[in-house]
Amino acid sequence: TRPFSFEGRRRSTQAEDGATLRRALSFHEVEPSRLPTEAALGAAIRKMAAELGALRGAPVLESYTGPVLFADEAAPTLFADLFAPQLSGRRPPLSARPSTGGAEQGSELSGRLGRLVLPVFLGAVDDPTLASDGGRTLLGSYEVDDEGVPARTLTLVDRGVLKTLAMGRRPRKEIAASNGHARGSSYLAPAPQVSNLLVRTSSGRSHEELKKELIQQATAQGLPCALLVRALAPGRTGEMDPFEMSFGEARPRSPLGDPALAGTVFPDGRAIIRGTDDPV
Repeated sequence: TRPFSFEGRRRSTQAEDGATLRRALSFHEVEPSRLPTEAALGAAIRKMAAELGALRGAPVLESYTGPVLFADEAAPTLFADLFAPQLSGRRPPLSARPSTGGAEQGSELSGRLGRLVLPVFLGAVDDPTLASDGGRTLLGSYEVDDEGVPARTLTLVDRGVLKTLAMGRRPRKEIAASNGHARGSSYLAPAPQVSNLLVRTSSGRSHEELKKELIQQATAQGLPCALLVRALAPGRTGEMDPFEMSFGEARPRSPLGDPALAGTVFPDGRAIIRGTDDPV
């Protein structure tokens, strides 16, 4: 079923130093009746506008090397852009060259089966049979994958250890059969990928506890502050931006986008800063 979507964008505004600031909102559902109400959409847009207003006069952090806490929108984006693509068991053709990149590259984690890939307090389950979680609709749900194999729940990471990979019908040396995770589109052939990736922890802590530890780590490294990232721009692994193509300003591709909303965390809790054009 094609999801219904509502996307509201205040595409850009100018900062005091002339830089362009961008924030976006997207809402996706499988049924139009489940989309946010007009009042909820208005509140979300006003909040986004207030964030842009605060960022206009915020100082720019030119460079930073130290501990970073990813929170709010940035935390799931971090897993989606960096970790989830590496859980595919796609085996590239023998003729594929590493320099060509693109969808035919294999997982960088494929050689780490049975080894630690996350901290021991984290696990990851991919469940395409799950239609909702915590009252939220999950758009990755399906009963049969695009190669005709029934969907299956996978424990991909257990206590930090990589147990298996999402697989289609093309086998690999370590995993000989499909586990129902081949998905395609109108312009891409089916390939193994995650659907509803659920990351769980056995030792969760509150936001304030994590901020306290962040400050402690920064202090131990002799830093006056630490960095907290609340939102990330889309990563640069997809198609090139038309603006970049027109004006020849293409930048090196990175799976993790630039900070869209970030702040410095001092022991006294001040102050907001703006992300630079460099990825974290």
